[in-house]
Amino acid sequence: MNGKALFALVLLVSSGCWAQTQYTIPLERANPSLALPLMAAGDGVLYIAYRSATWLRRSDRLQVVAYNLNSGKELRRGTISIPEVRGARAADGLYLSQDRKMLAYAEVHDPCVLLLISAKDLTELRRSTSLPFVHQDDEWPRDSGGELFAGFDNHGLLSFAFGAPRRRGIRFVRIDPASLKVVADVLAAKLWQGQSENLVWSPMAKRTWLVNNSNVWQEFAESGQYTDEEFAGPQGESYGAVTFGEGKLLAFFGRWDHGTAVSYDNHQMNDLNLPCAPFQYGISNDPEFAGALCVVSRPTRQELWKETSSEFLLLKTDDPSVVWREKDISLVDIAETDKHGHEYYQKGNPLVYREDNKIYVVAVTKAPELKVYVVPLPE
Repeated sequence: MNGKALFALVLLVSSGCWAQTQYTIPLERANPSLALPLMAAGDGVLYIAYRSATWLRRSDRLQVVAYNLNSGKELRRGTISIPEVRGARAADGLYLSQDRKMLAYAEVHDPCVLLLISAKDLTELRRSTSLPFVHQDDEWPRDSGGELFAGFDNHGLLSFAFGAPRRRGIRFVRIDPASLKVVADVLAAKLWQGQSENLVWSPMAKRTWLVNNSNVWQEFAESGQYTDEEFAGPQGESYGAVTFGEGKLLAFFGRWDHGTAVSYDNHQMNDLNLPCAPFQYGISNDPEFAGALCVVSRPTRQELWKETSSEFLLLKTDDPSVVWREKDISLVDIAETDKHGHEYYQKGNPLVYREDNKIYVVAVTKAPELKVYVVPLPE
């Protein structure tokens, strides 16, 4: 075999290996500066939902696409009419039901919409544009961590949580997807989460975690009753957390160029020290794994801080360790300001989806595309 043939063979094999570990999904008519895609996955199928916008920065269409994660091929797509907005729009979640038959998409601030979509053909099943808990202008400020759409609970109900205005507690709301009516509405009147922290809640376990100014995380039942689960984090800023079961939390702390991921499991703690400040970044279908973005920054005269580098970390949650890292995954976010001056924020959380002995990390980018990384797990 001559040298050119050998070079061609090596190039072909290398390209094939690369294609099996990373590929790109284009998003037609997407504009990530105005709306970020949301993702869910099940049975090897990736579902994507995002608003498409006109050149006048108006959007009234939701694009819904299904992809085969193993082959990277598009399976089907659909377009659904939704309330029109102009400019940036923050969405609140896309979730797949446990029976894999239905998707739920939500935007829970005005003009609100809750959509139920058939996973089979991506057509609309039913909708609501008058959610009973969407705030009115005189209900601000919301000081308790904003709204959270957490998808389906273990009874198949749609789960919402949000801070009541003027520190009047946290409401936990369940909606029946068949009728789109509220079937449970619980107010934990004594609970309050600072506005700088997002709500951390598991509708499956019916538990929420709150952190105070001393970096002490505490777990509460939805009734507001303290569960006796708590721990104090290390010095530094609190950068979010993810719950991975009743009495279990992975919390992030850090400052500038150092930080810690703390795993708490029923009064047992394990720490992972990092040469960067980690914060929660990602949505996972497997409680054993979570995503974080690890950032190195420094103070400057012009700004409070300036980012110098960052990388995405795929972490084990119970005894925290780094499974995989990727510098090409960076923070993508948008901010929306409504006509009343209220601000809403959405992170482009990567999807962490485990299937058998591999994990798919699907990352939002600043371009109209998604990047899919296939991470093999050790035997």
